[in-house]
Amino acid sequence: TNLANISYERGDLPQAAELYATSLDHLARTGDARFQSTNQHNLALVSMALGDLQSARTSLNESVRLSRLHGYPEDEAEGLSSLADVALAEGAYDEAEAMLADGLALARSTGNRTAEAGVLHSRGLLYASRGAYRKAEADLIQALEMYDELGLVSDATEVRADLASLSAAMGNVTTGLALLTELDDLVESGALGPAVAADVTLVSADLRALLNDYEGAAADYDGAAALYRSANDLRGRVDADRGRGLMELTRANWEIAAERLGRARDAQLGAGNIRSAAISGLYLAFALEQAGDPAAARATLAESLSELVPLGDHVTAAAVLGAQADLESRDGWLARADSLYRSGLEML
Repeated sequence: TNLANISYERGDLPQAAELYATSLDHLARTGDARFQSTNQHNLALVSMALGDLQSARTSLNESVRLSRLHGYPEDEAEGLSSLADVALAEGAYDEAEAMLADGLALARSTGNRTAEAGVLHSRGLLYASRGAYRKAEADLIQALEMYDELGLVSDATEVRADLASLSAAMGNVTTGLALLTELDDLVESGALGPAVAADVTLVSADLRALLNDYEGAAADYDGAAALYRSANDLRGRVDADRGRGLMELTRANWEIAAERLGRARDAQLGAGNIRSAAISGLYLAFALEQAGDPAAARATLAESLSELVPLGDHVTAAAVLGAQADLESRDGWLARADSLYRSGLEML
């Protein structure tokens, strides 16, 4: 377990995953349920960083089960918080909210402030995703105050970066960028580790893009991608590539947009994140069409649709049908477009 922890801190995630799995095999023989729960949680965090949400969910379900069965409410609260993060990444907002409510009650009942801060942080991100910005701000500020009091610098830094993103979402982009500027020295010192530094750099890229500082944003996107790469954080690299690709779409740099969005989509497909890959595919198809390759755009959308239908994700599938209809309409195939639009409406 200690070797796995060291590998995780160094960013060697494949090695960490292998060592946690080996440790779990040994712990299963000893019957030490608490360490099993902890290592299942740690293995899930590695899986999340590698972009494998399905494996992360499996490990977290087992972690929560063990904690609940053997009476470790603090561990259960932390497991529920991470499980809610997976649900949020999958777009299952109601499921995430229910888990966070249970996790917060458990954390507060045991007086575990670290677990409570983690749940509040996750709930703040959920509220932000739902557009409930004031609720999100209240939770994130409360989580930040707790992390500062506990001396958890990396966790506090992550919350500050999320508050910067929230400020931008609320229309205060310059305020958000100012919050990030306060973290420059800490990021450059290397004390945070590559993954946290990458998160801060990625938020900076998003905000600079909103302010039309495209050169600064491009440098930050590429810097974030390099940091994520050194941390073996696939999800982060995907976010950096997708962010750069979306920015290039707004600048009509179709080839660069298609390259970055295609890279993000391929990584998402490789990790089994079909819904996220389909959404990236929507933007990729538009970039390919504008770059003069409507056949590749059609193929991308058709592939996304074929992957979504078995999942029963009718909303995203309808969005893909709408994009197909848009493409046919722009090419003058109005009958095809009409049929696709109607298919999308029927799916909803």
